[in-house]
Amino acid sequence: DEIKNIDNPPSLRQVDILTNFDAKMRTYLMDIVATLIQTPWINIKYATVLISKSQGTGKNYFLTSVFKMVGGQNCKPLETDQITKPLGRSWMKDKHVLICSEYEVVGTKPEIKRQINTTKTLVTDEIHSCEPKGVDPFTIHNQFTIFLASNENAHVMIDDIESRRWACFECTWKRDTINAKFPTHFEEMENFVNDDKKIAGLLYYFKHQYKISEGFKSHVAVVTQSKRDIVENLKSQLHRNLDEVLIERKLPLLKTKDVFDTRKLYKELREEPHFANISEADIRDYTNKNMNDDHGHCWEIANGEAVTLIAGDSKSGRGTRQYFGFANKEYWQVDMEKNGLRNLKLHMIGKFHVPEFGKQKQEELYDTQVSYRPMAKQGNE
Repeated sequence: DEIKNIDNPPSLRQVDILTNFDAKMRTYLMDIVATLIQTPWINIKYATVLISKSQGTGKNYFLTSVFKMVGGQNCKPLETDQITKPLGRSWMKDKHVLICSEYEVVGTKPEIKRQINTTKTLVTDEIHSCEPKGVDPFTIHNQFTIFLASNENAHVMIDDIESRRWACFECTWKRDTINAKFPTHFEEMENFVNDDKKIAGLLYYFKHQYKISEGFKSHVAVVTQSKRDIVENLKSQLHRNLDEVLIERKLPLLKTKDVFDTRKLYKELREEPHFANISEADIRDYTNKNMNDDHGHCWEIANGEAVTLIAGDSKSGRGTRQYFGFANKEYWQVDMEKNGLRNLKLHMIGKFHVPEFGKQKQEELYDTQVSYRPMAKQGNE
């Protein structure tokens, strides 16, 4: 009878709110909790970070629910200092789930980096040094699952889309909006987290009724839209300017080609007033950051090594340059896998052009026309 009367709507609605009612993100957050409950021996090698720009969106209700489901013997609510300072941390010896409702790292850049790295080691390392006050240091073997919430400076943790140790969920709802749409929600959640039977019902749901997605990975965090938004907001003005130049093909060098030579691009950009101080290293840094994510528009050629795409294209006559692609990424990835650099070399001398269609159309065109697309031999080709 108790199982039949399990009532979880307020708690599940809270998950919806924290994920902006995005079904995919909701499932991802639920998968993390269910993995912790159903398979506590599996180490989730990234911290779950709940972010909201305004306070009072219910993050603490979610964290309290997790804490009570896991149990105080295994879970420890902590302040930021207790996580990031190397000394003390006596909780290490008998806890494996850590919760911080106001995670905030502050200080100089080196101090912030140290605090973040200390937090990362809790989810990546299996051996830790524990140094409680008044006790000789000792070593423990443990793996920690971490849940963090922040209203302030989450961006200092997530400065790169490749930050694999943070699974980010940013709530864009405001408390007034939540109250307008669900007038009794926070009252229901207050009663929910303080009712042991309701917590027991939620635990039963995650342990016995919820099915973890087949594609869920506990060792690497999914790049959520929240993470992309955070990284995009942190993008430097230089990178924003390069976005505009490359995506809109604003230089003669980029008008008809999907690939650029870093040296030539550097020389042309230096002629533009707002790129007067740019360096080749800046261009490589930009391309690297736009290749790290499947959604980035840049792509590598020959694993980033210098190659010859246009014969005799350097003073030495070797034509060996470092090239990066910036357009039609999906098309060229398929083409290079099948044909190597053959069609790309033809493209660089104006003998092979990619149709300006969407990804699906490009792939269909490639599959149906590849037999006659390569041009007649030209010189060395």
